Amino acid sequence: MSNMTEWLLSDSPTSKGQAFAGRTWRMWLSLLGNPLAITGLIIVVILVLMAAFAPLIAPYSPIGQDLENRLLPPSWAHWMGTDELGRDIFSRVVYGSRLTLMIVLLVAAISAPIGLVIGAISGYFGGWVDKVMMGVTDIFLSMPKLIMALAFVAALGPGIENAIIAIAITAWPAYARIARAETLTFRNAEFIDAIKLQGASPARIIINHVLPLCTSSMIVRVTLDMAGIILTAAGLGFLGLGAQPPLPEWGAMISRGRAFILDQWWVATMPGFAIIVVSLGFCFLGDGLRDILDPKMRQVMSQKLLEIEDLRVTFPTHQGDVEVVKGISFDLGRERLAIVGESGSGKSMTGRAILKLIRSPGRVTANKFTFDGIDLNKQSERQMRKLRGARISMVMQDPKFSLNPVLSIENQIAEALRTHQKLTRKELDEKVLHMLDQVRINDPPAWQSSTRMKCPAAWANAS
Repeated sequence: MSNMTEWLLSDSPTSKGQAFAGRTWRMWLSLLGNPLAITGLIIVVILVLMAAFAPLIAPYSPIGQDLENRLLPPSWAHWMGTDELGRDIFSRVVYGSRLTLMIVLLVAAISAPIGLVIGAISGYFGGWVDKVMMGVTDIFLSMPKLIMALAFVAALGPGIENAIIAIAITAWPAYARIARAETLTFRNAEFIDAIKLQGASPARIIINHVLPLCTSSMIVRVTLDMAGIILTAAGLGFLGLGAQPPLPEWGAMISRGRAFILDQWWVATMPGFAIIVVSLGFCFLGDGLRDILDPKMRQVMSQKLLEIEDLRVTFPTHQGDVEVVKGISFDLGRERLAIVGESGSGKSMTGRAILKLIRSPGRVTANKFTFDGIDLNKQSERQMRKLRGARISMVMQDPKFSLNPVLSIENQIAEALRTHQKLTRKELDEKVLHMLDQVRINDPPAWQSSTRMKCPAAWANAS
Protein backbone atom coordinates (compact mmCIF):
# COMPACT_ATOMS: atom_id res chain seq x y z
CA MET A 1 0.00 0.00 0.00
CA SER A 2 2.84 2.40 0.86
CA ASN A 3 4.49 1.74 -2.52
CA MET A 4 1.22 2.49 -4.31
CA THR A 5 0.78 5.74 -2.37
CA GLU A 6 4.34 6.83 -3.17
CA TRP A 7 3.75 5.99 -6.84
CA LEU A 8 0.58 8.09 -6.85
CA LEU A 9 2.22 11.03 -5.05
CA SER A 10 5.42 10.98 -7.09
CA ASP A 11 6.66 14.45 -8.06
CA SER A 12 8.04 13.03 -11.31
CA PRO A 13 5.37 10.85 -12.97
CA THR A 14 6.63 8.70 -15.83
CA SER A 15 3.39 8.57 -17.81
CA LYS A 16 0.16 10.45 -18.40
CA GLY A 17 -1.72 7.71 -16.58
CA GLN A 18 0.42 8.10 -13.49
CA ALA A 19 0.05 11.89 -13.58
CA PHE A 20 -3.73 11.64 -13.90
CA ALA A 21 -3.93 9.01 -11.14
CA GLY A 22 -1.74 11.12 -8.88
CA ARG A 23 -3.81 14.25 -9.47
CA THR A 24 -7.02 12.32 -8.79
CA TRP A 25 -5.56 10.80 -5.62
CA ARG A 26 -4.50 14.21 -4.31
CA MET A 27 -8.00 15.55 -4.98
CA TRP A 28 -9.49 12.61 -3.11
CA LEU A 29 -7.17 13.20 -0.13
CA SER A 30 -8.17 16.86 -0.11
CA LEU A 31 -11.84 15.87 -0.24
CA LEU A 32 -11.35 13.48 2.70
CA GLY A 33 -10.09 16.41 4.76
CA ASN A 34 -13.48 18.15 4.42
CA PRO A 35 -16.15 16.33 6.53
CA LEU A 36 -19.03 18.30 5.01
CA ALA A 37 -17.88 17.46 1.49
CA ILE A 38 -17.71 13.77 2.38
CA THR A 39 -21.21 14.02 3.87
CA GLY A 40 -22.45 15.58 0.64
CA LEU A 41 -20.71 12.89 -1.42
CA ILE A 42 -22.36 10.15 0.64
CA ILE A 43 -25.80 11.75 0.15
CA VAL A 44 -25.28 12.06 -3.62
CA VAL A 45 -24.01 8.46 -3.87
CA ILE A 46 -27.08 7.26 -1.94
CA LEU A 47 -29.31 9.24 -4.33
CA VAL A 48 -27.64 7.64 -7.35
CA LEU A 49 -27.86 4.13 -5.89
CA MET A 50 -31.47 4.70 -4.87
CA ALA A 51 -32.34 5.80 -8.41
CA ALA A 52 -30.45 2.90 -10.00
CA PHE A 53 -31.92 0.19 -7.77
CA ALA A 54 -35.36 1.67 -7.11
CA PRO A 55 -37.24 -1.52 -8.11
CA LEU A 56 -35.18 -3.50 -5.59
CA ILE A 57 -35.37 -0.95 -2.77
CA ALA A 58 -39.03 0.11 -2.96
CA PRO A 59 -41.33 -2.43 -1.26
CA TYR A 60 -44.45 -1.29 -3.18
CA SER A 61 -45.42 0.13 -6.54
CA PRO A 62 -45.09 3.94 -6.66
CA ILE A 63 -48.41 4.32 -8.48
CA GLY A 64 -50.42 1.37 -7.14
CA GLN A 65 -53.45 2.52 -5.09
CA ASP A 66 -54.81 0.88 -1.93
CA LEU A 67 -57.75 2.93 -0.66
CA GLU A 68 -58.24 0.67 2.36
CA ASN A 69 -54.82 1.79 3.67
CA ARG A 70 -55.02 5.51 2.84
CA LEU A 71 -53.36 8.10 5.10
CA LEU A 72 -51.70 5.55 7.38
CA PRO A 73 -48.98 6.95 9.67
CA PRO A 74 -45.36 5.71 9.43
CA SER A 75 -45.04 2.09 10.59
CA TRP A 76 -42.98 -1.04 9.95
CA ALA A 77 -45.26 -1.87 7.02
CA HIS A 78 -45.08 1.65 5.56
CA TRP A 79 -41.90 3.40 6.73
CA MET A 80 -43.08 6.86 5.66
CA GLY A 81 -46.81 6.21 5.81
CA THR A 82 -49.28 6.30 2.93
CA ASP A 83 -50.90 9.14 1.01
CA GLU A 84 -54.55 9.94 0.29
CA LEU A 85 -54.75 7.14 -2.31
CA GLY A 86 -53.07 4.54 -0.12
CA ARG A 87 -49.78 4.67 -2.05
CA ASP A 88 -46.63 3.93 -0.06
CA ILE A 89 -44.78 7.24 0.39
CA PHE A 90 -41.35 5.62 0.87
CA SER A 91 -41.70 3.81 -2.47
CA ARG A 92 -42.75 7.04 -4.16
CA VAL A 93 -39.81 8.92 -2.65
CA VAL A 94 -37.42 6.20 -3.85
CA TYR A 95 -38.81 6.25 -7.39
CA GLY A 96 -38.95 10.05 -7.22
CA SER A 97 -35.15 10.06 -6.90
CA ARG A 98 -35.02 8.91 -10.51
CA LEU A 99 -36.98 11.94 -11.66
CA THR A 100 -34.88 14.27 -9.50
CA LEU A 101 -31.60 12.86 -10.81
CA MET A 102 -32.86 12.97 -14.40
CA ILE A 103 -33.90 16.62 -14.06
CA VAL A 104 -30.58 17.62 -12.49
CA LEU A 105 -28.43 15.83 -15.07
CA LEU A 106 -30.40 16.98 -18.11
CA VAL A 107 -30.50 20.61 -16.98
CA ALA A 108 -26.75 20.53 -16.29
CA ALA A 109 -26.04 18.81 -19.62
CA ILE A 110 -28.05 21.44 -21.53
CA SER A 111 -27.28 24.70 -19.72
CA ALA A 112 -23.62 24.28 -18.70
CA PRO A 113 -22.19 23.69 -22.23
CA ILE A 114 -24.30 26.53 -23.66
CA GLY A 115 -23.14 28.95 -20.98
CA LEU A 116 -19.54 27.75 -21.24
CA VAL A 117 -19.36 28.30 -24.99
CA ILE A 118 -21.12 31.68 -24.92
CA GLY A 119 -18.94 32.96 -22.08
CA ALA A 120 -15.70 31.74 -23.69
CA ILE A 121 -16.54 33.32 -27.06
CA SER A 122 -17.59 36.57 -25.41
CA GLY A 123 -14.48 36.80 -23.26
CA TYR A 124 -12.07 35.80 -26.01
CA PHE A 125 -13.25 38.15 -28.76
CA GLY A 126 -14.37 41.09 -26.61
CA GLY A 127 -15.59 44.23 -28.38
CA TRP A 128 -19.05 44.22 -29.90
CA VAL A 129 -19.30 40.43 -29.61
CA ASP A 130 -18.86 40.73 -25.85
CA LYS A 131 -21.35 43.58 -25.58
CA VAL A 132 -24.08 41.76 -27.51
CA MET A 133 -23.65 38.41 -25.78
CA MET A 134 -23.35 39.84 -22.30
CA GLY A 135 -26.27 42.18 -22.94
CA VAL A 136 -28.50 39.19 -23.65
CA THR A 137 -27.03 37.38 -20.66
CA ASP A 138 -27.74 40.33 -18.38
CA ILE A 139 -31.37 40.40 -19.51
CA PHE A 140 -31.80 36.80 -18.36
CA LEU A 141 -29.90 37.45 -15.12
CA SER A 142 -32.07 40.45 -14.28
CA MET A 143 -35.13 38.25 -13.75
CA PRO A 144 -35.65 35.69 -10.97
CA LYS A 145 -35.09 32.13 -12.18
CA LEU A 146 -38.32 30.69 -10.81
CA ILE A 147 -40.46 33.48 -12.31
CA MET A 148 -38.79 33.09 -15.69
CA ALA A 149 -39.15 29.29 -15.53
CA LEU A 150 -42.84 29.72 -14.77
CA ALA A 151 -43.21 31.94 -17.82
CA PHE A 152 -41.50 29.45 -20.12
CA VAL A 153 -43.46 26.49 -18.74
CA ALA A 154 -46.69 28.44 -19.15
CA ALA A 155 -45.76 29.05 -22.78
CA LEU A 156 -44.59 25.50 -23.47
CA GLY A 157 -47.21 23.72 -21.41
CA PRO A 158 -46.98 21.65 -18.22
CA GLY A 159 -44.89 18.47 -18.19
CA ILE A 160 -41.53 17.28 -17.00
CA GLU A 161 -39.85 17.69 -20.41
CA ASN A 162 -40.95 21.30 -20.71
CA ALA A 163 -39.93 21.93 -17.10
CA ILE A 164 -36.41 20.69 -17.87
CA ILE A 165 -36.19 22.96 -20.92
CA ALA A 166 -37.48 25.95 -18.94
CA ILE A 167 -35.02 25.44 -16.08
CA ALA A 168 -32.13 25.01 -18.53
CA ILE A 169 -33.03 28.26 -20.28
CA THR A 170 -32.89 30.12 -16.98
CA ALA A 171 -29.66 28.46 -15.77
CA TRP A 172 -27.14 29.09 -18.58
CA PRO A 173 -26.51 32.86 -18.01
CA ALA A 174 -24.67 32.28 -14.73
CA TYR A 175 -22.32 29.81 -16.42
CA ALA A 176 -21.72 32.25 -19.27
CA ARG A 177 -20.69 34.95 -16.81
CA ILE A 178 -18.24 32.63 -15.04
CA ALA A 179 -16.71 31.41 -18.30
CA ARG A 180 -16.30 34.98 -19.56
CA ALA A 181 -14.61 36.08 -16.32
CA GLU A 182 -12.22 33.11 -16.49
CA THR A 183 -11.42 33.79 -20.15
CA LEU A 184 -10.64 37.46 -19.50
CA THR A 185 -7.93 36.47 -17.01
CA PHE A 186 -5.82 34.63 -19.59
CA ARG A 187 -6.92 35.68 -23.09
CA ASN A 188 -3.86 37.97 -23.35
CA ALA A 189 -1.48 35.50 -21.72
CA GLU A 190 1.78 34.57 -23.43
CA PHE A 191 0.77 30.95 -23.96
CA ILE A 192 -2.27 32.15 -25.96
CA ASP A 193 0.05 34.32 -28.08
CA ALA A 194 2.34 31.33 -28.57
CA ILE A 195 -0.59 29.29 -29.84
CA LYS A 196 -1.51 32.11 -32.24
CA LEU A 197 2.08 32.10 -33.55
CA GLN A 198 1.58 28.47 -34.50
CA GLY A 199 -1.24 29.54 -36.81
CA ALA A 200 -4.13 28.26 -34.69
CA SER A 201 -7.54 29.67 -35.53
CA PRO A 202 -9.75 31.33 -32.88
CA ALA A 203 -12.09 28.33 -32.95
CA ARG A 204 -9.19 25.94 -32.26
CA ILE A 205 -7.87 28.16 -29.46
CA ILE A 206 -11.29 28.37 -27.81
CA ILE A 207 -12.03 24.64 -28.11
CA ASN A 208 -8.60 23.25 -27.23
CA HIS A 209 -7.33 25.81 -24.74
CA VAL A 210 -9.95 28.22 -23.41
CA LEU A 211 -12.78 25.79 -22.69
CA PRO A 212 -10.61 23.28 -20.75
CA LEU A 213 -9.27 26.09 -18.56
CA CYS A 214 -12.83 27.13 -17.68
CA THR A 215 -14.06 23.61 -16.99
CA SER A 216 -12.97 23.29 -13.35
CA SER A 217 -14.83 26.43 -12.30
CA MET A 218 -17.85 25.28 -14.31
CA ILE A 219 -17.94 21.90 -12.56
CA VAL A 220 -17.93 23.62 -9.19
CA ARG A 221 -20.73 26.02 -10.16
CA VAL A 222 -22.87 23.25 -11.69
CA THR A 223 -22.55 21.15 -8.51
CA LEU A 224 -23.53 24.12 -6.35
CA ASP A 225 -26.45 24.96 -8.66
CA MET A 226 -27.90 21.45 -8.51
CA ALA A 227 -29.59 22.28 -5.22
CA GLY A 228 -31.26 25.27 -6.89
CA ILE A 229 -32.29 23.12 -9.85
CA ILE A 230 -33.93 20.62 -7.50
CA LEU A 231 -35.78 23.38 -5.66
CA THR A 232 -36.93 25.01 -8.92
CA ALA A 233 -38.17 21.68 -10.26
CA ALA A 234 -39.95 21.02 -6.97
CA GLY A 235 -41.52 24.48 -7.16
CA LEU A 236 -42.84 23.83 -10.66
CA GLY A 237 -44.13 20.45 -9.56
CA PHE A 238 -45.80 22.02 -6.54
CA LEU A 239 -47.63 24.43 -8.84
CA GLY A 240 -48.68 21.61 -11.14
CA LEU A 241 -46.43 22.73 -14.01
CA GLY A 242 -43.78 20.02 -13.71
CA ALA A 243 -44.19 16.25 -13.63
CA GLN A 244 -47.82 15.29 -13.95
CA PRO A 245 -49.73 12.65 -11.92
CA PRO A 246 -49.23 9.82 -11.25
CA LEU A 247 -45.43 10.38 -11.55
CA PRO A 248 -43.86 10.43 -8.04
CA GLU A 249 -42.16 13.82 -8.31
CA TRP A 250 -41.25 15.24 -4.88
CA GLY A 251 -42.65 18.74 -5.47
CA ALA A 252 -45.97 17.37 -6.74
CA MET A 253 -46.14 15.06 -3.71
CA ILE A 254 -45.80 18.06 -1.38
CA SER A 255 -48.52 19.88 -3.31
CA ARG A 256 -50.96 16.99 -2.89
CA GLY A 257 -50.02 16.57 0.77
CA ARG A 258 -50.55 20.18 1.82
CA ALA A 259 -54.28 19.49 2.24
CA PHE A 260 -53.43 17.05 5.03
CA ILE A 261 -50.54 18.96 6.63
CA LEU A 262 -52.27 19.45 10.00
CA ASP A 263 -53.56 15.93 10.66
CA GLN A 264 -51.49 13.70 8.35
CA TRP A 265 -48.23 15.62 8.42
CA TRP A 266 -46.13 12.82 6.90
CA VAL A 267 -47.75 13.09 3.46
CA ALA A 268 -46.04 16.41 2.71
CA THR A 269 -43.17 16.21 5.21
CA MET A 270 -41.43 13.09 3.87
CA PRO A 271 -40.88 14.31 0.28
CA GLY A 272 -39.98 17.73 1.68
CA PHE A 273 -37.37 16.10 3.88
CA ALA A 274 -35.95 14.30 0.83
CA ILE A 275 -35.66 17.60 -1.06
CA ILE A 276 -33.85 19.26 1.85
CA VAL A 277 -31.39 16.40 2.37
CA VAL A 278 -30.50 16.04 -1.32
CA SER A 279 -30.16 19.82 -1.76
CA LEU A 280 -27.82 20.04 1.24
CA GLY A 281 -25.84 17.09 -0.13
CA PHE A 282 -25.17 18.87 -3.43
CA CYS A 283 -24.32 22.10 -1.58
CA PHE A 284 -21.81 20.36 0.69
CA LEU A 285 -20.24 18.48 -2.22
CA GLY A 286 -20.06 21.59 -4.37
CA ASP A 287 -18.39 23.55 -1.59
CA GLY A 288 -15.79 20.80 -1.19
CA LEU A 289 -15.15 20.61 -4.94
CA ARG A 290 -14.69 24.38 -5.02
CA ASP A 291 -11.85 24.12 -2.52
CA ILE A 292 -10.19 21.48 -4.70
CA LEU A 293 -10.88 22.54 -8.30
CA ASP A 294 -11.19 26.32 -8.16
CA PRO A 295 -7.69 27.81 -8.64
CA LYS A 296 -8.57 30.68 -6.32
CA MET A 297 -9.57 28.24 -3.57
CA ARG A 298 -6.69 25.77 -3.70
CA GLN A 299 -5.54 26.57 -0.22
CA VAL A 300 -3.40 23.49 0.08
CA MET A 301 -1.35 24.37 -2.97
CA SER A 302 -1.19 28.10 -2.32
CA GLN A 303 -0.42 27.93 1.39
CA LYS A 304 2.96 29.42 2.17
CA LEU A 305 5.15 26.85 3.89
CA LEU A 306 8.17 29.06 4.34
CA GLU A 307 8.09 32.85 4.72
CA ILE A 308 11.38 34.71 4.99
CA GLU A 309 11.61 38.48 5.21
CA ASP A 310 14.89 40.39 5.54
CA LEU A 311 16.98 37.40 6.68
CA ARG A 312 20.46 38.42 7.80
CA VAL A 313 23.37 36.32 9.09
CA THR A 314 26.13 38.25 10.86
CA PHE A 315 29.51 37.18 12.23
CA PRO A 316 31.69 39.37 14.48
CA THR A 317 35.30 39.98 13.43
CA HIS A 318 38.17 42.15 14.64
CA GLN A 319 37.17 44.73 12.05
CA GLY A 320 33.53 44.69 13.13
CA ASP A 321 30.43 42.73 12.20
CA VAL A 322 30.31 41.16 8.75
CA GLU A 323 27.00 40.24 7.08
CA VAL A 324 27.38 37.06 5.07
CA VAL A 325 23.66 36.97 4.20
CA LYS A 326 22.16 40.38 3.53
CA GLY A 327 18.42 40.88 3.57
CA ILE A 328 17.14 37.71 1.89
CA SER A 329 13.33 37.65 1.41
CA PHE A 330 11.17 35.00 -0.25
CA ASP A 331 8.00 32.96 0.16
CA LEU A 332 7.93 29.24 -0.62
CA GLY A 333 4.74 27.23 -1.08
CA ARG A 334 4.44 23.62 -2.21
CA GLU A 335 6.73 24.32 -5.12
CA ARG A 336 10.36 24.51 -6.14
CA LEU A 337 12.48 27.61 -5.62
CA ALA A 338 16.01 28.00 -7.00
CA ILE A 339 18.50 30.26 -5.21
CA VAL A 340 21.36 30.85 -7.64
CA GLY A 341 24.71 32.38 -6.81
CA GLU A 342 28.43 31.89 -7.14
CA SER A 343 30.50 29.97 -4.61
CA GLY A 344 30.59 31.81 -1.29
CA SER A 345 27.51 33.93 -2.03
CA GLY A 346 25.61 32.57 1.00
CA LYS A 347 23.39 29.82 -0.43
CA SER A 348 24.38 27.17 2.11
CA MET A 349 24.48 29.76 4.87
CA THR A 350 20.86 30.67 4.07
CA GLY A 351 19.85 27.03 4.40
CA ARG A 352 21.72 26.69 7.68
CA ALA A 353 20.09 29.85 9.00
CA ILE A 354 16.60 28.52 8.18
CA LEU A 355 17.40 25.33 10.10
CA LYS A 356 18.99 27.39 12.91
CA LEU A 357 22.34 25.67 12.51
CA ILE A 358 24.43 28.87 12.73
CA ARG A 359 26.78 28.46 15.66
CA SER A 360 27.63 31.21 18.10
CA PRO A 361 28.97 33.89 17.80
CA GLY A 362 27.05 34.05 14.53
CA ARG A 363 23.67 35.79 14.69
CA VAL A 364 20.52 35.26 12.63
CA THR A 365 17.87 37.99 12.40
CA ALA A 366 14.73 38.31 10.30
CA ASN A 367 11.60 40.42 10.33
CA LYS A 368 9.58 37.33 9.42
CA PHE A 369 10.84 33.79 9.85
CA THR A 370 8.02 31.20 9.74
CA PHE A 371 7.68 27.61 8.59
CA ASP A 372 4.12 26.31 8.08
CA GLY A 373 2.83 28.93 10.51
CA ILE A 374 5.57 28.23 13.10
CA ASP A 375 7.68 31.23 14.11
CA LEU A 376 11.22 29.82 13.92
CA ASN A 377 12.57 32.84 15.83
CA LYS A 378 10.72 31.61 18.92
CA GLN A 379 11.68 27.94 18.67
CA SER A 380 14.16 26.52 21.17
CA GLU A 381 16.87 24.07 20.16
CA ARG A 382 14.76 21.20 21.51
CA GLN A 383 11.77 22.29 19.47
CA MET A 384 13.92 22.66 16.35
CA ARG A 385 15.20 19.09 16.74
CA LYS A 386 11.60 17.89 16.36
CA LEU A 387 11.34 19.76 13.05
CA ARG A 388 14.74 18.89 11.58
CA GLY A 389 14.68 15.63 9.71
CA ALA A 390 10.92 15.21 10.28
CA ARG A 391 9.44 18.17 8.39
CA ILE A 392 12.36 20.13 7.00
CA SER A 393 15.83 19.06 5.98
CA MET A 394 18.81 20.09 3.89
CA VAL A 395 21.12 18.36 1.42
CA MET A 396 24.67 19.56 1.98
CA GLN A 397 26.60 20.44 -1.17
CA ASP A 398 29.77 18.42 -0.42
CA PRO A 399 28.97 14.74 0.21
CA LYS A 400 32.52 13.96 1.33
CA PHE A 401 31.99 16.04 4.44
CA SER A 402 28.26 15.31 4.84
CA LEU A 403 28.81 11.62 5.53
CA ASN A 404 30.51 10.16 8.58
CA PRO A 405 33.40 8.00 7.30
CA VAL A 406 33.21 5.52 10.21
CA LEU A 407 29.47 4.74 9.80
CA SER A 408 27.74 2.93 6.96
CA ILE A 409 25.33 4.75 4.67
CA GLU A 410 22.51 2.58 5.98
CA ASN A 411 23.10 3.61 9.60
CA GLN A 412 23.30 7.30 8.75
CA ILE A 413 20.03 7.27 6.81
CA ALA A 414 18.36 5.15 9.48
CA GLU A 415 19.33 7.64 12.18
CA ALA A 416 16.69 10.16 11.09
CA LEU A 417 14.10 7.42 10.93
CA ARG A 418 14.96 6.18 14.44
CA THR A 419 14.76 9.71 15.80
CA HIS A 420 11.28 10.54 14.50
CA GLN A 421 9.55 7.21 13.89
CA LYS A 422 8.98 4.02 15.84
CA LEU A 423 9.88 1.23 13.44
CA THR A 424 10.84 -2.39 13.83
CA ARG A 425 14.22 -3.51 12.55
CA LYS A 426 12.65 -5.05 9.47
CA GLU A 427 10.58 -1.93 8.74
CA LEU A 428 13.66 0.23 9.25
CA ASP A 429 15.72 -1.81 6.78
CA GLU A 430 12.95 -1.75 4.20
CA LYS A 431 12.54 2.01 4.59
CA VAL A 432 16.27 2.66 4.22
CA LEU A 433 16.50 0.51 1.09
CA HIS A 434 13.46 2.32 -0.31
CA MET A 435 15.07 5.71 0.33
CA LEU A 436 18.22 4.57 -1.46
CA ASP A 437 16.16 3.19 -4.33
CA GLN A 438 14.45 6.57 -4.75
CA VAL A 439 17.85 8.12 -5.58
CA ARG A 440 18.75 5.16 -7.85
CA ILE A 441 21.09 3.37 -5.44
CA ASN A 442 20.17 -0.30 -5.67
CA ASP A 443 23.30 -1.82 -4.17
CA PRO A 444 24.54 0.21 -1.15
CA PRO A 445 27.89 -1.57 -0.73
CA ALA A 446 28.82 -0.93 -4.35
CA TRP A 447 28.66 2.85 -4.29
CA GLN A 448 31.12 5.03 -6.20
CA SER A 449 31.92 8.73 -6.39
CA SER A 450 28.81 9.45 -8.47
CA THR A 451 26.71 7.45 -6.03
CA ARG A 452 28.20 9.40 -3.14
CA MET A 453 26.44 12.52 -4.37
CA LYS A 454 23.07 10.76 -4.04
CA CYS A 455 23.49 9.59 -0.44
CA PRO A 456 22.81 12.97 1.26
CA ALA A 457 19.66 13.30 -0.86
CA ALA A 458 18.43 9.93 0.43
CA TRP A 459 19.38 10.99 3.94
CA ALA A 460 17.41 14.25 3.69
CA ASN A 461 14.46 12.37 2.19
CA ALA A 462 14.37 9.81 5.00
CA SER A 463 11.72 11.79 6.85
